[in-house]
Amino acid sequence: MQDDTAFNANAIDDTSPIHSRLAAHPRLHRLAIRFVEQWPQRFAEMRSAYDAGDLAELARLAHGLMANGSSVGFDALSEPAKALDAAAQARDATQAGRWLELLGALGRRLKAPMPMPPVMAAASPFAARR
Repeated sequence: MQDDTAFNANAIDDTSPIHSRLAAHPRLHRLAIRFVEQWPQRFAEMRSAYDAGDLAELARLAHGLMANGSSVGFDALSEPAKALDAAAQARDATQAGRWLELLGALGRRLKAPMPMPPVMAAASPFAARR
């Protein structure tokens, strides 16, 4: 489990936007848009599990977030989600609450990429990888 020194309380007050590193990818940018659109529901599920004291469910959701956030380029969510997963698995509700609070703050900063016009998608450096 992460120790207290890994928790960055300053990140809670940060308001700078978080963009997907894959925003220019012709296929994955749509997934990044969907990820941001679904964030409120995803976070509500984590909050609900935490509020119900269901740390096993919270760990499952955090583990999924760790993988899904990174796969669409929102790497800023990976380490806090990993720490939340570890805290929930350790049944440490206090630490889990802190990491959940940080993830909530980070989630409010997520910015969906703009829809990519077909011409830009074809010109993307990722287009050749299809």
